[in-house]
Amino acid sequence: MSAAGGSPVQITKLDPSKLESSHRFPLLLPDGDHYLFVVQAQRTVLASGSLKTGRRLADIPGIDSSVGYSQGSLLFVRGATLLAQAFDPARLQFSSDPVEVADKIQADSQFNFGIFSVSSNGWLVYQAGATGLSQQLVWIDRTGKQLGSVPGAGNYAGISLSPSGKQLLVEVDEVSAGKRAIWLFDLVAGTRSRLTFNDASGDPIWSHDGGKLAFDVGQSAELHVRDLASGVETALFSMPGESIAEGWSPDNRYVLLGLHGNEANSKWEIWIADTAGQHNRYPLLRASTDAQWARLSPDGKWLAYVGGETGRPEIYVVPVDFAASQPKAGANKWQISTDGGLFPVWAHDGRELFFTNVSQTTLYAAQFTAAGGMVHAGTAAKLFDLSPHHGGAFFYDVSSDGKKLYVAEAPQGGSPPLTVVTNWQARIKK
Repeated sequence: MSAAGGSPVQITKLDPSKLESSHRFPLLLPDGDHYLFVVQAQRTVLASGSLKTGRRLADIPGIDSSVGYSQGSLLFVRGATLLAQAFDPARLQFSSDPVEVADKIQADSQFNFGIFSVSSNGWLVYQAGATGLSQQLVWIDRTGKQLGSVPGAGNYAGISLSPSGKQLLVEVDEVSAGKRAIWLFDLVAGTRSRLTFNDASGDPIWSHDGGKLAFDVGQSAELHVRDLASGVETALFSMPGESIAEGWSPDNRYVLLGLHGNEANSKWEIWIADTAGQHNRYPLLRASTDAQWARLSPDGKWLAYVGGETGRPEIYVVPVDFAASQPKAGANKWQISTDGGLFPVWAHDGRELFFTNVSQTTLYAAQFTAAGGMVHAGTAAKLFDLSPHHGGAFFYDVSSDGKKLYVAEAPQGGSPPLTVVTNWQARIKK
């Protein structure tokens, strides 16, 4: 929009094939033509565009956070470190390696925002403090009222409530070190214990009998199952790409997972892995766009997932048949959300489906009934607004009676002070 006023003109458009949920933090570069912005999707990237041509240009490699530009350098946060790298704004290319400007910078991993700002004349301001955003595990009622909490805080990226309702599986991240591990929180005894020690385990989910957990390992597509009674851990498969454990079949034989290959133009698909025999895996659902963040209904007859057919992420439900020799999803599907949705979670009786809006700031619930192979979903009702800073995907779970929700959210408290630096470039010349 012109600085003198006038009508705004849209210059970017979300790409539904990549399940893009938002374009954020635009930065106009000094040439007055090129601009940078953060594209939030399954794989968040820093993208570029041109005002003159109206086209989206190449992504900027190695950056997935908000940026600043000053005196020939692009500034950005990686982990908890503020870096500067010489950058040509006309060619959109780097001409040096990144150099550290400051350490232990606060960063909002949910929205890919570094807590800093830089001016063209060499002034820099940033917020330091604990690495990353820390969450607390709380339980709240359906109105959003907090009923209790687990003492302590950490960088929680996902939780799964046990079938008994007495324990939580939690992915705990060390953001600055790039490590993650699965911990078991005992809600009755108030204790916690670490379950994995390879520093690369995440996305845990309970089996229906509470005796096993499935989780992904490493930076590739690798799925493991742990028997909690014996401690025996089994790798179901390992392959190039990325995987996310997403559920179990009712008989605890199959593990549901999201799978993304490393081939060009690969999309997220929903697969199942057989825990018996040769640990075969099969595609369960493939779509024209990414299909991910899946959850099976408690009876195993319905699959809720996130798809992008409308141009934005929405919640869909399809029938699933586990009686077949190779489980498969039906051709019919029903859209549950109407204004965007992420992270569906079933009530334990299968009569309600919870999910968040695309920005993950509001929690909704929709009544769900199925008869004669047809789905009847009620209008999604808003339950309450969520904390602006919470754990990553599936940062909440629902109690067996549907009256309480366990949520990983930012604890209330004071903020660290801001640090102001003049002539920040002198720091990187030392």
